[in-house]
Amino acid sequence: MIRRKTVFILGAGASKPYGFPSGLGLLRKVLALAKRLGRPSPHGRSNQEVRDDYLDWFDITIDERRNFAERLENTGFYSVDAFVEQNRDFERIAKVLIAAHLIGCENPEYLRKDHQGNGEIKGDWYRYLFNSLIQGGYDRYSDNSVSFVSLNYDRSLEAFLLSSLSGFGRPQNEVEEQFNSLPIIHVYGDLGPLVGDSAASNGRIYNDKVSFDTIGLAIENLKLMGDARSEVAEAVAAIQEAERIVFLGFGFHKLNLQRLRFSEPLKARELCGTAMDIPDADMARIRSWVASTVDLDDMNRTSYEYLRWKFGGSIDDDTEEEFGYSAEPFRM
Repeated sequence: MIRRKTVFILGAGASKPYGFPSGLGLLRKVLALAKRLGRPSPHGRSNQEVRDDYLDWFDITIDERRNFAERLENTGFYSVDAFVEQNRDFERIAKVLIAAHLIGCENPEYLRKDHQGNGEIKGDWYRYLFNSLIQGGYDRYSDNSVSFVSLNYDRSLEAFLLSSLSGFGRPQNEVEEQFNSLPIIHVYGDLGPLVGDSAASNGRIYNDKVSFDTIGLAIENLKLMGDARSEVAEAVAAIQEAERIVFLGFGFHKLNLQRLRFSEPLKARELCGTAMDIPDADMARIRSWVASTVDLDDMNRTSYEYLRWKFGGSIDDDTEEEFGYSAEPFRM
């Protein structure tokens, strides 16, 4: 059980073990798609590429594709989102390409095995977290005081938790109720409501089928940084009520920290998390952007490695009683 009110802040690095790109990785994938689909049709493209032209489905012209690719290629931004926020005329093409690529990454097999075909997932923190959440049994899952604030569009965490809860063999409506008891807030929207969520009247299952309908549903739910007012407000409320905040795979970009109001004093006494590939000079700058003291990992650990190291083997607050070792969650 996790009794202390805990909020996990999830960046792109948190989804990487399950087949999703980093923010910069997504920018490169979107650029490659724009370049490939920017060639005149049908010359220079196979019949299959012509049939699978996502941009043609949404009436995006060759000139628009080329202009988008040229400007994106020369950008200095770390993400497509940041680029489009300053180039609103490319919002539509960017959303189509983001959706097309990320939907193609939603392979349910990659929630259980390595997406590169190497057996078990390296750094499978979803499974580790889930086993901590069900330490008290299926019926105690909803008693965990946990919420998630995700800056990602993908729904891999939802799909893993819902599928894992279904493994208890309970009625589907009961499973959905348990699943919905722990909030998952997507600050910038997601690829569409996950089918199985009782709150979803128009959703889709977790799979990698890219079609006009699946992209259309996704782009309705994707939001740019400045457009996500209600989601940001919900995330800020969760953060301000938290006693413990854990960053996983988060890039600590200043604008995101500002929008989530980390520049203001927080109730939480513990702020910590991963900081993979973040230079020391940037670490100091990040700490200056956060009003509360934040303990960032300086050992380049993955989310899974970090959680095991920081929590001493389990996130469960009852670890010492049940497993015989210290339950001190963080050593600040």
